[in-house]
Amino acid sequence: MTDRDVVVRGVARRVGSDARADSIMSTDIVCVCADDDIRDAHRLFATYPYRRLPVVDGNEFVGMLTVDDLLIYLSCS
Repeated sequence: MTDRDVVVRGVARRVGSDARADSIMSTDIVCVCADDDIRDAHRLFATYPYRRLPVVDGNEFVGMLTVDDLLIYLSCS
C-alpha cells in the first residue's frame, strides 16, 4: 500500500479508519527483478505512473527502487 493509495482510494473515498488495508491497496503490482538491467526499471517508470518499484528475487522482496534512485544513478553515469 502506498501513500497514494491512502489518499486516492482511502481519504478521497472517505474510507473509514477501521477499513482493511486490502480495501485500498494497489493490486496491479509492477516490479523489477533484482538481476534486471537498470534500463528495464527506466522503461517501467516511463510506462506506468509509479514512483517506486518493488525489487524481487524470485518470489522474495529484496528492496525498493524509486524514481529518485534512478535519477541519481543517471546523473552520475
